[in-house]
Order: sequence, then structure tokens, then C-alpha cells
Amino acid sequence: MPSGLDIDHKTPITNNIAPYTSHLLVSTGQSDWASRIEDESTPPHSQPWGNLVGALKAAFGRNGQYHSRTSNVLVTTSSLPAARSSGRTVLAFPTGEEITLPPSPSIQSSNTDDEPLSALLAYLARATHTTGSHGPPPPPLHSVPITHPTILICSHNSRDTRCGVLGPLLVSEFKRLLPPSLQLDAEQGTRVAGISHIGGHKWAGNVIVYIPRGWSLRRRAIVDGEEASASLEEDRAAHGGPSGKESPLAGKGVWYGRVEPRHVEGIINETILGGKVIRELCRGVVDEGGRIIRI
Repeated sequence: MPSGLDIDHKTPITNNIAPYTSHLLVSTGQSDWASRIEDESTPPHSQPWGNLVGALKAAFGRNGQYHSRTSNVLVTTSSLPAARSSGRTVLAFPTGEEITLPPSPSIQSSNTDDEPLSALLAYLARATHTTGSHGPPPPPLHSVPITHPTILICSHNSRDTRCGVLGPLLVSEFKRLLPPSLQLDAEQGTRVAGISHIGGHKWAGNVIVYIPRGWSLRRRAIVDGEEASASLEEDRAAHGGPSGKESPLAGKGVWYGRVEPRHVEGIINETILGGKVIRELCRGVVDEGGRIIRI
């Protein structure tokens, strides 16, 4: 643990997150951003994903076209790589889907209307403001379900040095300790990423773990990065038995604060594999409907 970081260990941390119905995560391939991520849509930044961030913040922010007083939408950036074809990818949580847009119109193009972006905003608004199934996104948007946990750590150095220091350390430690069976590949395995400001810098390191629907409990334990036993699915499948029990945290997002590298192994074992919340680190838990579950 780096010395000299001013971390608040006195203020109560439990049940200390603002309710939100959707967390929209824009993939950027970098681990730090302008202090205000919406500024990434203007020169000298002007990345394809920057325009996407700006559009999402404008559409769902106060006075935006899709703003609702009853449906708070959290928009952040992440270090996950964007789609090579377009540079524009959005992950939506807690529902758990990854949406890719085609390239935005060229400045030289006679058609400057970004129809895919308009379709995305309308689809996300429908998904955010309705309950139950809202159907797949319309063409030309492409959506796939997220089937493995996603671990997000604030690394926004331009907003606060504490997260800028601890964030990259925690990203590296999670990647080091995740068992190989969870690291299937970059597209389908458990993903670890740095993200922009989510509030609570005084409680750095700040970590969000999103557990997908249908995620089963595992029996394996991690000790210094080594798996001690097989998963319930693997154990029972080998003996012709039923699949493992669904995790109590499936479809939920668990927020942790004051996370240090020494806590990473426990979060993997207890939360991702065991379906349990570590109360002394927990800022809150949110379900798919945006409801905060008191712990």
C-alpha cells in the first residue's frame, strides 16, 4: 500500500452510494481522461469515443432529452478497448450488455447525421426507463450479453491523485490474481478496467464488481493466484449432476471502498466466486432495477 495517501478511514462507508438505474461505460483504451470526461468530445481531444461520451452526458444529464427525475444514469469512461471497427463501444450495467456502434460519419461526408448514435440514445433511454425485457437494439447497433463478472476501479488521476495512484495498482493486482478459468479471453472472460470518477475519492480505492445474470457460485479458492479446486459446475458435470447454484449477487453491482491490494484476493474469493459481500469494505449494492439493497 503506497504511503502518504489521505484516505478517510473514519467516515461510515456503508450504504453510501447514490441510486442509479443504469451505468453506461464508454470504452476508450486509456486509463486517465480530462477532469470532465465530456470535454473529451472537444479539441484537442476529439476522439470517436469522446463524441460518444459527450452525447451520452448531454442526453441523460440534467435538461437532457432523455433525462428523468426518477431514472439516474451514470456515465463513465473505461480503459477497456473500443471496437476496432468504429472506436465506439458502450457497456450497460447492471443489465449487462455490450453495444457496438458503426463508425460515425466522416467530416467530409455529405451526411453528417449520426443515425447509429441517435438509435443508441433512444434504445438506452427505453432500456433505462422501462422494467422487464426491452428487446434487442435496432440495426445497425450490435449487442452481446456480458456473461462474466466485470471489475471496475477508479483510476481517474486528473480528478484525484489517490485514485490515480491506487487505481492502476488494483487493476494489476486483480489481473494477477484472477484464476485462469475466469480469464477465458479478452472478449468472454472476466474483465478488469480502470474507470473515470464515480464519487468518493476520499475512500480510494473505489471498486465496482458487476456480477452477470446466471452467474453460478464457484467452489474454487484463490491462494496467491492458484486455484485450489474446481467449480461447482465442473464438479457436478463430471458426475452427471445439476449445474451450480446461482450466485445471490447475480445481476447486481457491488461497490467497495478503501480497497487496498491486500483486499483483492478476498474480493475474488468472497464476492466473485462465493457470492458474498465484504461488509467492512462495502459502500452499497445495486440491483438491475436500480434499487439500493441495504446491507
